[in-house]
Amino acid sequence: FHMATNFKTLKEYLYPDNGKKKFIIPNYQRGYKWSVRNGNEETSVEYLLSSVLDAFHNNPDQQYFLQGVTVVEDGDNIILIDGQQRTTTIYLLLWCLRRENIKDINLNYSIRTQSRDFIAKLKDPNFDYLTFDEDNKIQDIFYFKEAIKQISDKLPTEEEERVKFLDYLLNKISLLYIVISQSKAIRTFTMMNG
Repeated sequence: FHMATNFKTLKEYLYPDNGKKKFIIPNYQRGYKWSVRNGNEETSVEYLLSSVLDAFHNNPDQQYFLQGVTVVEDGDNIILIDGQQRTTTIYLLLWCLRRENIKDINLNYSIRTQSRDFIAKLKDPNFDYLTFDEDNKIQDIFYFKEAIKQISDKLPTEEEERVKFLDYLLNKISLLYIVISQSKAIRTFTMMNG
């Protein structure tokens, strides 16, 4: 079936030249799960971060490729068919580096109001994310918080290093950007997650 594929740097993906986009996580997607820990294995969040930090330290001038995201483009909306976990993790990573990084990124968990609120409120300097759903009743929120903790534990602490790492993230990390038509979206999702 027809699809358009190209590589985009994280900067091109998250801050496109043709204006702000809204990333929409459709209602059939499952919750955010990348910070779930199995035994003493690395979580997906930790694995992504370790890999990227290794590449940053060892080959800072080389492009680093992440797996693809599959999307439906609908006007200014980018509907994430596959790539929700990755996009959310990168959003949280950018936030951990510096809150201003996410001010122009609109990530919308369309069906889950509290998840959407949490993600949006991270832009607010007065938001204390730990007090949001303090009893951890909401699974997504708990795993967002876990991801933030896992990311913060691995990030370089020195400001200069963080600035360099941010530059590396945005300009040297690319992902395969796959656009499919709306009519194929559900079928593709089911196929990928079958």
